[in-house]
Amino acid sequence: MGLMKKQNWSREELEASVRSYLEMRQKELDGKKYKKKEYYQRLSEEFSRTEKSFEYRMQNIYYVFSLMGRDWVKGLKPAKNVGVNVFREIEEIIAAVENKLPNEYASFQNDVINSRKNAKNYPL
Repeated sequence: MGLMKKQNWSREELEASVRSYLEMRQKELDGKKYKKKEYYQRLSEEFSRTEKSFEYRMQNIYYVFSLMGRDWVKGLKPAKNVGVNVFREIEEIIAAVENKLPNEYASFQNDVINSRKNAKNYPL
């Protein structure tokens, strides 16, 4: 039975993804071995999305981390196509999980990058 393709990600799905990402990052820092695929499988089973969609979401989280000036999980490539609202939500979740206030600097950076892209598409 194939998994249904859902469009919008719930806060719960995003939070589970961020928590998994942070856990993988901590394992890297501690020198512990882990398999990204096992995280994607677990998330896929819990939320009925494909493993590939969770892998891509991790790449979005990587991108948020990179704009925050933070280290990221090795072996992932940043996926820059993150919707503005999802970007802000990921940033808020990272702050909440780490018990910090969101500084919104990364959101600002993302807004600047997006507005530059849009300006190129619509020259005056």
